[in-house]
Amino acid sequence: YPLRRQRQMCIRDRTEDDPSIVGARVRIRDWFIGVPASKVSRPIRRVRLFRRERGRFLARETVHESVQLDTDGGRVVYLPGWIEHFGVESVALRVEKINRYSTYRAEQDLARGKGPSALKLFTVFPLRFLKSYLLRRACFSGRRGLIQSVANAYYAFLIEAKKFEERELGRSGGMGGASVSSQARAGDEEVGQDRNQGDERG
Repeated sequence: YPLRRQRQMCIRDRTEDDPSIVGARVRIRDWFIGVPASKVSRPIRRVRLFRRERGRFLARETVHESVQLDTDGGRVVYLPGWIEHFGVESVALRVEKINRYSTYRAEQDLARGKGPSALKLFTVFPLRFLKSYLLRRACFSGRRGLIQSVANAYYAFLIEAKKFEERELGRSGGMGGASVSSQARAGDEEVGQDRNQGDERG
């Protein structure tokens, strides 16, 4: 989306005459079921502006793309305002993304030697829910905040569950390392088939 002229001037005023600034963080506000998150909730702040020679996107190394900055001798500033995020506006889309992203994250953890943890399998859901609902103040977003907090907790739980599944299948001589990926692809194909059938019926 194009930046408004007022926002452009603000960015220039804060960064143009200061070469020590290598990047800038901005608040991200999620929209869910047609309404933005409460301004009282604690938003996620991400680097979304940076000098080309001092940073790069990590699109393949991480599930959620992020920016790696060279901050040696430099600093990162915070910009006012918000980026409105419309990526998870419905419950169906949220669940679909949770399943797909948890698969990718489980694969990354296993590739890095981070195996399943029995303790996390029992505790990650309630802890992640409390972090989202209370510490990040999603409770101020009403029922939408409750749904989002449960979804965040479920995402964290699925990561551990899928790592456990992968290890158990490997021990029993099952599908092994291909199980998580193949199931994710099968799920994506089923979603696509359901959509196509729905289009034909319409």
